[in-house]
Amino acid sequence: MEAATNKFKKFLNLSAIIILFLCVNFLRIKAEKNFHFANTPLFSKEFSEVAHYQDIWLILLGMRRIAADIAFIQLLQYYGDVPAEELPREKVLELKRKGVLIFGVHRELFKYALRTIRLDRNFEFAVTYTAAALAWVQKRDEEAIKILEDALNFRKTYYQASLYLAAITVRKNKAEKEAIKYLEEAIKFPDAPFLAKVILAEIYKRQKDYRNALRVWSMLLDIRQEYWRKRAQKEVFELLQKIQNQK
Repeated sequence: MEAATNKFKKFLNLSAIIILFLCVNFLRIKAEKNFHFANTPLFSKEFSEVAHYQDIWLILLGMRRIAADIAFIQLLQYYGDVPAEELPREKVLELKRKGVLIFGVHRELFKYALRTIRLDRNFEFAVTYTAAALAWVQKRDEEAIKILEDALNFRKTYYQASLYLAAITVRKNKAEKEAIKYLEEAIKFPDAPFLAKVILAEIYKRQKDYRNALRVWSMLLDIRQEYWRKRAQKEVFELLQKIQNQK
């Protein structure tokens, strides 16, 4: 009798879990039909390239953001210490006791970053943090660019990625043509920082592309900051003269 009761309890528990799972996914599917969440589809090549088993289960239970938070915590844990495959733990502890500063190569940082940002495409801090770490700390510009382009290709309105791309490409090889492309994308958005326009206008001016410099400086004629408003007025006046002289 007791064995039959235990079996029945296990059956009820399993049934409750299955019902909960079905309900959560039913609600998720209904919600996705009415709202666009702009996230990597669960059954896609981009997701399968980076996802872990724990991520899949959390997403199926409607916990995509939690899955991304866990992935980012794991990234920070990995990046905050010297990986065991680069230096044995005993050696790390020995060097730390001697007061020696140790910096890891963190070869897997790119994979950790890609997994996090594809789990939650709205996790902007994860994008900029990992891109900055790869570009300016690890000196791995190409991987930083891939992270930013992956984010930007999925969400065109993410102008912060364009700004980071512009900064990295200019620092990397003075590739102003690439920087112009990214900055032009960034200044399309009303909340983009005005300094992006200043930098773009100065690049155009340095290249003697006065018409485009005039176009960008004209965007700053009604800016609140008095200094930059007067600077824009001065630049517009000078650029109009240069254009006249070119004729």
